[in-house]
Amino acid sequence: MRRGTLLLLLCIVLLAVGAAFVDFWPHSDTGNTWHGINNPYSVRLGLDLQGGVSVLLVPDPAKHYTKADVDNAIDSTVQQITKRVNGGLGVNEPNIRTLTDSKGNQSIALELPGLNSGNQDQQIRSILRPGNLEFWDTG
Repeated sequence: MRRGTLLLLLCIVLLAVGAAFVDFWPHSDTGNTWHGINNPYSVRLGLDLQGGVSVLLVPDPAKHYTKADVDNAIDSTVQQITKRVNGGLGVNEPNIRTLTDSKGNQSIALELPGLNSGNQDQQIRSILRPGNLEFWDTG
């Protein structure tokens, strides 16, 4: 065997061993170990494999606002939803994006993989509910 071929074969074997370690070795979140060795890496499953929630938010066409007002409102809504989801919902890799149809109308696509526990409708309402700031007199 030539030296280059042997080196290439060694790299392929090392790559296969690394991929097998990530995919098949018992993960630390399952509690299973192999001789006390945990696997800190895991494959993150998406919405199609893990399950979760996908929501499409479309502005109300009955209200007559200018396109610039709707675009600004959509942008600020995406920022607020992103802060709320990343701020403690416990979702890995949420996908929040703005969609535009052929007429130029924008909407918001919200995909939350792994949001299976509890009442999904209540969790989505908590994301979309406007914030409430209150001042209390404590003394």
